Amino acid sequence: MKEQSVFKSIIYIIIIVIIGGLMHSCTTKSSNTEGNSISINVNMEGLEFSGIVYLERMNTTRTIVIDSVLAGNISSINFNINPKQANDIYILRFSHLQAITLILTENDTVNITIKEHPINTNYTVSGSFDSEIMFNINKIINNHTEKYDEIYGEYRDAAGDDNIDLIRATTDSLLRLNQLSIYTELKQIIQSNPTSLSSLIGLYSKFGSHRILDLELDYTLFQLVSDSLSAKYPNNIHSIALQKTIKNFKSKKELIENTELLLDKGNIFPDLSLISLDNTIYNIKDNQSKIKLIYIWKAKYKKFWETNPILISLYNSYSREDFDVIAISFEKDKLAWSNYCSMGRFEWVNLLASPDDEAIINPYGIYPRIYILDSDFIIIAKDPDINELESIINASKR
Repeated sequence: MKEQSVFKSIIYIIIIVIIGGLMHSCTTKSSNTEGNSISINVNMEGLEFSGIVYLERMNTTRTIVIDSVLAGNISSINFNINPKQANDIYILRFSHLQAITLILTENDTVNITIKEHPINTNYTVSGSFDSEIMFNINKIINNHTEKYDEIYGEYRDAAGDDNIDLIRATTDSLLRLNQLSIYTELKQIIQSNPTSLSSLIGLYSKFGSHRILDLELDYTLFQLVSDSLSAKYPNNIHSIALQKTIKNFKSKKELIENTELLLDKGNIFPDLSLISLDNTIYNIKDNQSKIKLIYIWKAKYKKFWETNPILISLYNSYSREDFDVIAISFEKDKLAWSNYCSMGRFEWVNLLASPDDEAIINPYGIYPRIYILDSDFIIIAKDPDINELESIINASKR
């Protein structure tokens, strides 16, 4: 079996479930044939497989084993099940990392032919249009994963080459193109099939350890799938779960946007009491300088280190009566924060904030960030150009 790299993407959601009393008798054919049943026929075409094949149903939080078959030197496996809802997601699992995802509807008869190992990439499916879409999504991801392995493998084999810098730059470019290609192809197939539960799975699929699509950046696509599934399957648990995700995201986004508006020019900066470098509580509103610069930072950002010398120069150019800097850090490690302040030779007011404070004064998580306040703590500049700070301060002093 081909060795799988750490970047090998498996679109199937893998959750180990305690089988217990849920597992039916281990035969080569299940016996549930009442009502609007679904038939799943698996043909092992020249493939040797011995072990238990599990059929799992996916709910919104985990997978549940609903049937099982003991397979040993047999060429076919059959499942007959009664669906809990008209359209649903099922996992045909052969091992921890070998599974096939199916999207099935009432009265479907789906035929799966497995040709060789690895099972999850070497199969064909017919009789279920949604399962075919799922297969195509999986194929896109696996093709680009193999392409990634090929590109990286060539780079690895070139170690020691005299042109390694050029090879490295070329490799980075090829990997980026591969990443953009998988994003585009996945997005296109989802856009073409927004009423399929396979598209819902596609929204959350991964390339390596990272999701290909992002709810914030690809919000329109998520909304399209949610609206389409809701219209077609209003009572489907997966459709309802996606609706809830979209609703929560919208609520959170609106809250962030409204909080950000409160930080616009002309508003009063929030009154905060934070721990200072000397381990006392400092209230921002106690600062008496005519002009205050609020400096929000995290040391991991390059721009932070570029901004520091400019602010230090400004700080040293004015008296504390006229101008002061209140630096608010969101470092998680208090000792690291103290060391950064010492390394930067920050003589201004240094405060440490918590994640809860970030939602109040930096809802978009921008780092570093600057606000300029007047003597009444009214915001007179928000995210100004670093090169315009001095002119803003001088104009505000008049």
